Amino acid sequence: MYNLQNLLIFHASSTLLGIKPSNLIRMPNTNLKEFIEEYNKKNIFIKGRIVHFSEKESLVLIYNVRLLSKNLNKHKIKKILKQYGYTGDLEEKLIFLEKRLNSLNSFPHEIGLFLGYPLSDVLGFIKKKECKFVGYWKVYGDVLNAKETFKLYNICRNNLLEAFCQNELGLNI
Repeated sequence: MYNLQNLLIFHASSTLLGIKPSNLIRMPNTNLKEFIEEYNKKNIFIKGRIVHFSEKESLVLIYNVRLLSKNLNKHKIKKILKQYGYTGDLEEKLIFLEKRLNSLNSFPHEIGLFLGYPLSDVLGFIKKKECKFVGYWKVYGDVLNAKETFKLYNICRNNLLEAFCQNELGLNI
């Protein structure tokens, strides 16, 4: 479980701290289902969900229920998701995302909307525009804002890792 906690903190700190709606993490299957079940019992606002399962490792979506719901309900985002077949509430959208992840040979392009990427960057990727910068995602729009966001994510990671290493975390991870 300790290694799964490390992965969670390292890759999902911005979601754990309420900055980002979700993170997608590749995690080893050893004790993963039990870890996610236990995690979800302890946490009301942040949830974990296996969205793609393979023999040795799985993709886990760690998400802030409130932030992800709010983001996916923005008019423009909702409209784009509907074009890909997403309808209903958050749970229905997550089920459909799982189906898309498991039926395609690649990531569905709209996954960036679930991960909180700016709409202009997701659309730039979908339309195969020229990328201006690469950080946590490919940036097609506002590079300065993206760089500030990337710095914030790094601060979240560093602070959470430091607290975890010093056994100062009061979080139920």
